[in-house]
Amino acid sequence: MTNQVRLKDHLGRYWCQECTEAERRAKRREQELKCSDCHRMVGATKLYDYDDVRLCRTCLNMRQKAAQNKLKKYGVETAHKRSEINRIKWMAIVAAVLILLATLNMFFG
Repeated sequence: MTNQVRLKDHLGRYWCQECTEAERRAKRREQELKCSDCHRMVGATKLYDYDDVRLCRTCLNMRQKAAQNKLKKYGVETAHKRSEINRIKWMAIVAAVLILLATLNMFFG
């Protein structure tokens, strides 16, 4: 027993090599079962991959809703810009027609 490799933790307790490895595996497993956003422990079957992170259903829904809102906002902004550009085009066409009529009126009127 005294010839076994032992490790000392930060509290000064001694651990055997097998117990240390078991503790590391448990901590790694715990990290694998945590939601990346809320850090709650969730079963492995209840974690979902989203943008290279593992999320619980609640956090996944929140992220998806935020992404949809961002897309909607971007879509609305794009539609407003397109509408504004079309309005400017029509104003330019009307101005060109008025200038053409004024020029024709000057020469033939």
